[in-house]
Amino acid sequence: MRQPSDRVASKNNIYLGASLAYRLINMKNGLMNAWLEYTGRKEPEDLSTKLNVLMGSHTESLNKRYYEMMTGYEFADNDAWRKTWRDRLELETQHPDYPWLLTHPDQWRIDDAGNIVLVDFKHTNERKWSNKEELVDTYSAQMQMQMLVAQAAFGVPVTQSELSVFFGNSKWDVIPIPAEPDTQQSLLSLYRGFYQHVMNDEAPDADWEPKIKIPKVVPHQTRQMHQDNEFCELAAQWVRYKDSYKAFSAIDSQLKGKLKDDDKEIFNDTVRVYRTGGGQRRIKLLEND
Repeated sequence: MRQPSDRVASKNNIYLGASLAYRLINMKNGLMNAWLEYTGRKEPEDLSTKLNVLMGSHTESLNKRYYEMMTGYEFADNDAWRKTWRDRLELETQHPDYPWLLTHPDQWRIDDAGNIVLVDFKHTNERKWSNKEELVDTYSAQMQMQMLVAQAAFGVPVTQSELSVFFGNSKWDVIPIPAEPDTQQSLLSLYRGFYQHVMNDEAPDADWEPKIKIPKVVPHQTRQMHQDNEFCELAAQWVRYKDSYKAFSAIDSQLKGKLKDDDKEIFNDTVRVYRTGGGQRRIKLLEND
């Protein structure tokens, strides 16, 4: 994986981000309205008082903590990738071949196989709990662009992303969105064409606008398991051992917390606490001689 570098300046300081993808292919007149904004002919929409935007921004840190607590995953040590963007420190990836292509994932983690998984935190209304396909339709193009740029910036494959979503104030789920290389290339072609129209100050017309079909990602189904004896037995055991697991998890976190920022590993005669190449903390039981 490549090391982060300073941001490369784009011509006229114009940068296109991943969230632009939805506007270009889903919103009515999105292509033209985006062109008007990027060429200074129209003021961007003021989102500073939009409640849904403010809620998403202010629940992001809670969403991150809840994701780690519920999945057991820890996010990679990626602070070196943070740069100031619109008066905030943001994780940032920049395409090495197209410096005007700049994306800001919320987080990324390393999975058990050593692969990078991008994670974006969302907060929406509870109604969408039963219609997650709508949520996927909204953010799929954005996540495809994030994976495309991250792969180019990191120099390693990025084939998986996730949405960590709060639904109202009582439900949460993780929705995986796998990489679709053909879709990513179609989106890249759209971005390159749009960027040229902006730089040439040439309005796009309907004949140029490409039609991009984003493959459907079907969120995980919900099944009732009352008649599955094995599931019911496992569920009973889970309840039986729940409290001891909580105690184990608390001790596990405390042990990992003993590893200081400049420690590679710490150990005694019983266990070794160490840091993986991806920055995750692990504990290994040492065999007795």
